[in-house]
Order: sequence, then structure tokens, then C-alpha cells
Amino acid sequence: MYTSRDDAQRKQINAFMTAFQEHPQAWTRVDTILESTKCDQSKFFALATLETTVKQRWKVLPPDQRELIKSYIVNVIVRYSSDEAALQRTKLYLGKLNLILVQILKHEWPHNWKDFIPQIVESGKTNETLCGNNMQILKLLSEEVFEFSLKQLTSKKIDDLKERLTEEFQLIYQLCEFVMQNGKNVTTLQTTLQCFLRFLFWIPLYYVFETHLIDVLLHKFFPHAQFRCDALQCLTEIAAIEFKNVDPKYHPRIQKMYFDFITNLTNIVHPQAIKQYYEDADGGEDFVQRLTLFLTTIFKTHLAILETQELAAALIQGLQYLAQISKVDDDEIFKICVEYWHDLADDLYHKEH
Repeated sequence: MYTSRDDAQRKQINAFMTAFQEHPQAWTRVDTILESTKCDQSKFFALATLETTVKQRWKVLPPDQRELIKSYIVNVIVRYSSDEAALQRTKLYLGKLNLILVQILKHEWPHNWKDFIPQIVESGKTNETLCGNNMQILKLLSEEVFEFSLKQLTSKKIDDLKERLTEEFQLIYQLCEFVMQNGKNVTTLQTTLQCFLRFLFWIPLYYVFETHLIDVLLHKFFPHAQFRCDALQCLTEIAAIEFKNVDPKYHPRIQKMYFDFITNLTNIVHPQAIKQYYEDADGGEDFVQRLTLFLTTIFKTHLAILETQELAAALIQGLQYLAQISKVDDDEIFKICVEYWHDLADDLYHKEH
């Protein structure tokens, strides 16, 4: 199909492949294709066939066949992701398998697969590379349930999934905390931070303000270049929590978060060196853009509780960083800065007049 230059031959092969994919028993050949072929396109074709079965025919499959597919996919995912070398070798197929598993979860969980979350959490504590892939699955599940499912699931099903995911989040948080405290693998830690970013859209505020999450992000991950941007995105999402939704008892936590952030930031780059950092540092462009979003977000959302005598110096310093960022030659960053300066000027004007 992909190597022939003969149009007639390609059409013939394409017709065969389409007929194969439409056959109701095509999924039973997927394991043989995956295990036997050395051709990457054939493996992706087999996985696409399995994905079509899950998306379009899952409800009409007998229960024993559904169980067979579930257990096969789980076993292959565990085999591919339990070893770093195997994970790197099968990374593309693994990503597709993770997506198929999440499609199955949308049908089966929570009613027909009640112990899925406990299983994935416990297995994640036994092997660090496996844990990294488990985090990827949880991230995909969160995205599907809270962001992408509106056109694919009924509102009742979406509500059930959201409720169950929220109920079981304590287990997920324990796994994230376990990885953040004990993880050594850089990729696994980065995946965990990216996974947690998806959770911050919907988790109860208790997990944000009454745990060690903010301190871990600020003091363990933000100072290190390989985790800095991911940690900064998480902090920006926390800063974006609307002021009216934050209990006043959490205001000191936000104030401390901002003060500690500025303190750590001065150890990374001086305000006057921001433009040079953007141009010369490895990943400098990405970092400065995310820094801009963090500063403008926390100022727009929580300026009222940052305007204190104790935080005055840190607040002025944050604005100095933003002033220097405004000089960076980047249209997108400049637009973000100008929008904030407009809001600040408008606020100051109306306070005076």
C-alpha cells in the first residue's frame, strides 16, 4: 500500500484493507499482526482496526469478548511500559494503545470496571516507567471526561464519569504525591506534572491549598530547568482560580506562593536579564512566555490580596519583571503584556477618579 507505485495495485490493496477493517471479526487478528509483523504501518493499521471496533461495535460484542480485548490491551500496555528500553522502542504504538484503553474506559468504567483506578494506582507504585505511562493514561482519561466528550457521550454518562473521577481522586493524588517525592526518572516526573496540570481544571481546592502541592512545585521542580516550564504551567493554573471561588482562609497560601515564587525567580534570572535569557537560554522562549502568563494571571486574579505592606517589594519586583518582558521581541508575549498594562492602568485610573 505505502511502497507500490502502481495505482491499480494500491487501489486493490486499499479495497482489501477496507474490507478487512469492516469485518466483524477483524479485531481477533490484531494480536497476531502486532506480534508477527516488522512493518510499522501494519501495526498502526491493526491498532486502528481495534480502535474502530471499540468505538463503533463495543456494545454489540459479547461480554466474554469484551473481557478478552480489555485484558489483552492491559497486558500489552504493561509489557511495553514496564521497561525503559521497551517503552522507547514501542512509544508510538503505546500511545495508540493508551488511547484505545481510554475509549474502553468510557464504555466500561465505573460500572463494569470498578477497580480500575485502584489497579492503576497500585501498579504505578511498583515500577517507575510503568508509572509514567499510567500517568499518561490518567491524563488522557481526565481530558476525555472533562474536555473532549461532549459530542461522544450522553450528559448522564459524562456526569457519572466526572463524579467517579472526583470521588477517587484521593487515590490518584496519592500516586502523584508518591512520584513527586520519590521519582528519579525525568520523563516520569515530567509526565506526572503534565498529568497534574489536567487535574487542576477540576479537582477540589483542598488538594491545592491544604496539601504540600504548591511547595513541591515551587521548591522541588521550579528551580530545575528540566521541570521549570511544567511546574510553571501548574502554578499558573493555580493562580487562575477565580478570586470569588477561593475561601479567604486560603489567601495567605496565595500570598506565600507569590512571595516564594518571586524569591525563586530572582535566583534564576534577574529582571534586567530577561531579554537576554529569552534569546540565549535553552528553552528561554518557552519559559518567558509561561512566566508572562503566570505574572499577568496572578496579578489579574489576586492583586487585591497582594497589595499589602509585607508584599510591596515583591509586588513591585513582579511588575518590573513584566516591564522587562514587554521589551522582548515577541508579538504574542507583547500582546499578553499590553492587555495586562491596559487593565492595570484602567484600574488605577478608576481608583483615582
